[in-house]
Amino acid sequence: MLKYFEITKDSERAKKFFTAKLAYTITPGELRKVLDEIPDDIQVVDVRKFEDFSKGHIPAAINIPYDQLEVYIGELPKNKVIIVYGYNIVCHLGAKGALFLAENNIPVMELCGGFEEWQNKDFEVISTPN
Repeated sequence: MLKYFEITKDSERAKKFFTAKLAYTITPGELRKVLDEIPDDIQVVDVRKFEDFSKGHIPAAINIPYDQLEVYIGELPKNKVIIVYGYNIVCHLGAKGALFLAENNIPVMELCGGFEEWQNKDFEVISTPN
């Protein structure tokens, strides 16, 4: 535990982390505004399982489950920022998906709080009939 505490005392490292976090994450409210004002500049990607996506998702989102990203990466637009989201704030699928896309030179951001936080804001959710 002491080692962890010593790491957290490094304010320069913390500054770099939080600067990057703010640069590469977007809140549900910010995403709503982007979707209203410049929807052609982004592509929202839901990396949850298809079954969950079909029950409800952000209207502009396409579904590429995390374990399928490598297969479908070539179908993502190259001229847009990809906004990735998973289930909720404790789910790492969104972050893992964003990291994979960044490693493949695709401009990417992660939606803070995932789909659950989008729903908590009472923003529009649609479902996909089977």
